[in-house]
Amino acid sequence: GMDNPKQLLSTAKNPELALFESLKDENLEKVKVCFEAVNRPVDRPFEDPAIPEETRAAKITPLMMACFFGNTPIVNYLISHKKANPLIASADGKNALSFCLLGDHTNHLPIFRLVLEQKLNNSHNNQLLSRVDEHGFTPLE
Repeated sequence: GMDNPKQLLSTAKNPELALFESLKDENLEKVKVCFEAVNRPVDRPFEDPAIPEETRAAKITPLMMACFFGNTPIVNYLISHKKANPLIASADGKNALSFCLLGDHTNHLPIFRLVLEQKLNNSHNNQLLSRVDEHGFTPLE
């Protein structure tokens, strides 16, 4: 249903948890509110103790989460407006494209397009597509 203002105000209590939940709920408007409420660096991994331990240990960024869930509008917001960097790697060496491919969704192509179109020069694109994770695989393997 509709979010009441009180729920949105609760982001003030723990903005990190609010952002994490908004990404999980794939709620673009709430994601925007969370970023506007606090001047959070877009590429900082989740570190708050309220965030699940496995997420913190994996050094997951908001862009990785949005890519995993396959939410094209949120990925677009993070990349185009917040200038999120898709080259950043998680603790085990996965970048945004790897997370996109791991996700059980059908938006792989639009998200790849968004990421690769991001004024990244070709060497960046090569890094994105050739980066090897801990198992020795690149995103396209």
